[in-house]
Amino acid sequence: VAERPALPSRTIHTTFDRDFQEQVQEILGGRKGAIVVLDVHSGAVRALASGPGFDPNVFVGPAGAVGRSQILADPRRPLFNRATQGTYPAASVFKIVTMAAALEEAGMDPEQTFFYCPGYWEGLGPGSRKVCWKAEGHGDISLKDGLTASCDVTFYSVGQTLDGVGQDVLARFGRGFGFGEPTGLEGVLEKGGLMPDPAWKADAIGEAWWIGDTVNLSIGQGYLLVTPLQMARMIAAVANGGTLYRPYIIERLGPAGDVEPEQVIQPQAVGTLPVSPAHLAAIQEALLGVTTMSIGTAPHRVTGLSIPVAGKTGTAEVGGPDTRPHSWFAAYAPAGRPEIAIIALAENVGEGSSVAAPLVRQVVEAYYGLPLSP
Repeated sequence: VAERPALPSRTIHTTFDRDFQEQVQEILGGRKGAIVVLDVHSGAVRALASGPGFDPNVFVGPAGAVGRSQILADPRRPLFNRATQGTYPAASVFKIVTMAAALEEAGMDPEQTFFYCPGYWEGLGPGSRKVCWKAEGHGDISLKDGLTASCDVTFYSVGQTLDGVGQDVLARFGRGFGFGEPTGLEGVLEKGGLMPDPAWKADAIGEAWWIGDTVNLSIGQGYLLVTPLQMARMIAAVANGGTLYRPYIIERLGPAGDVEPEQVIQPQAVGTLPVSPAHLAAIQEALLGVTTMSIGTAPHRVTGLSIPVAGKTGTAEVGGPDTRPHSWFAAYAPAGRPEIAIIALAENVGEGSSVAAPLVRQVVEAYYGLPLSP
C-alpha cells in the first residue's frame, strides 16, 4: 500500500468554445457521422462531434437504468466515437494525395491538358472498364481541373502512371499526408486506419499487389481506411502550407497552488507534407475551384456565403446491407487566409456535395457568427 500526499486540484482549459461545440453538435443532428474542426495553425480542436449523440446524464445514478439500456442496445452505436474511431474509405478527398504524388513523382504539369474523359476509362482493357461519376464525361481536362471537377478518369490515368513509377508511391505519399497511423490526440480513443501497400496486402491477404489496386487507391477506394480526424489534420496541413500538427484539446492547465505553475500547451508539429510549395499552391487553387468554378462539385453549396471556402467533396462507395455511399466534405476557411479546417462525414446518405458540403457551410456560418442556412 502506497501513500501519496494530496495536491491542490488544477483547472483545465480546453480548446473548445462551448457555444460553438454545441452548435456543431446540433448541425450534425441525429445523423450517423462526424464533424471535426481544427485550427489550421496549431492543431487545436475547436469542435468534435460524433453522431448520433446520447444524453450522458443517464450514466449517472440508478434512475437512468432504462436510458442506459436503450443506448447500449441502439444499433446506431451512439457510444462509438465516429470522429476518431470510425474508419471509412477516403473516396475522392484522397485525390489531393494522388495529385501531390503525380506532381512530385511523375513530373506531371498541373496546367497541361493531357487527359481526355469520355465518361469511362479502359486503361486496363475493355473488359475492365471503369466509369466516371459524370456519365457524359469531362472532355479534355488538366490535372488541376481534374481535381476541381473530381474527374475519376483523370485519376485512373494518374494511378496507372504512378503504378509504373512504383507500386508503393501512393502509399508512401498517403503516409506523408498523415494516414495509416493515429494522429496522437491524447485522452481520446483513436484508430489508425489503414494505408495499404504491397507488403500489407501480401501479409494480410496473401496476394500480390495489382495495378488495379493502385488505380482504385488513386480515387480513395480499395483497401484504404481513414478517420475523420485524420482527414481534418490532412486538409489543415494543405491549408497552412504543409505542416502536420498533432491535434490537442487541452489548451492549458491552471497552477496547483505553490506546487505547480500554470502549464500552457504548445502546438506540436509532427511532419511536413511531401509536396513542394509550388505544387501545393496548385492543389490549393484546385480546391478553391471546387467552390468557385462551374466545373467544381460544390459551388452551389456556398452561394451567398460571405466567407470563401476551399475544399474537396468525396462520395465513398461501401458494401454491406446499406450500399448508399458515405458523404465527405473536407474544407478550410477563409480560403485566402485559412483559420479553420473542417471535415464533415455522414454515413450512407449519398454524394459528398449533397449532404456533407451543406453541413460544412453551416459550420462556417456558426464559427463566424452568421445566420445558419437551411
